[in-house]
Amino acid sequence: MKWVNVFFIIAVIAVNTLANALPINGMNTGEISTLYPNLFVPAGITFSIWSVIYLGLIGFTLFPFISGKHVEPSLNRKFLLTCFLNVSWIFAWHYLLVELSLFIMLAFLITLYRIYLRQRPQDRLFNWLVYIPLNLYFAWICVATIANFTAVFVHWNIELPYPIIATIILIIVTQLLVWLVNSNRPEPSFSAVIIWALSGIIIKRFSSSPFYLEIIIAAGLGIFFTLSYTIIAYRNQSIRSNPV
Repeated sequence: MKWVNVFFIIAVIAVNTLANALPINGMNTGEISTLYPNLFVPAGITFSIWSVIYLGLIGFTLFPFISGKHVEPSLNRKFLLTCFLNVSWIFAWHYLLVELSLFIMLAFLITLYRIYLRQRPQDRLFNWLVYIPLNLYFAWICVATIANFTAVFVHWNIELPYPIIATIILIIVTQLLVWLVNSNRPEPSFSAVIIWALSGIIIKRFSSSPFYLEIIIAAGLGIFFTLSYTIIAYRNQSIRSNPV
């Protein structure tokens, strides 16, 4: 099974690379995003997080070789499903099948959520090569799912009466996710991705005209809440672990 994981992650990285190098259907992934403009989409630099995610997933595939331990079979199966969904989403997105891309993304999110529910921190090697990479993946797909929803609305030519308010609501949704995840246990890797995404929104707004101060403030408050709540979650865990 460990060699199957290696093959699948190579396939995922190859397809994502070719999607932009060829590119698939004549447009790279970012160019397609510009076809569905909305105020939630972050600056292009934000998507560099995929490099970190894929590096982490390579670590996941190498974990059995390095540690000599086997990854739980159900986790392996779900990981392989995420690889299939990742590649499927690329093709749906590049061939402008926006509704299909959303259904694939939702399946992607649910699979990673199920992985998250079954995961628990263990030793340092497991945490760095398995636990943290999969949490980063889960967090970014949460953000990507929200963005995919907005793309569908734009594709359907649904004109929201108050786009600024709608974007602020989406930012609030990211904060609900931070609250839900960190209420279970402190997850700084998940929170770091949300902070990165919100920072990308701020950068995008400052580099655009008009830049919408309300969205910048909302994203800034989101970063503050995410950081604060994660610290509080850590503090509460420490108190529970070391009662006076």
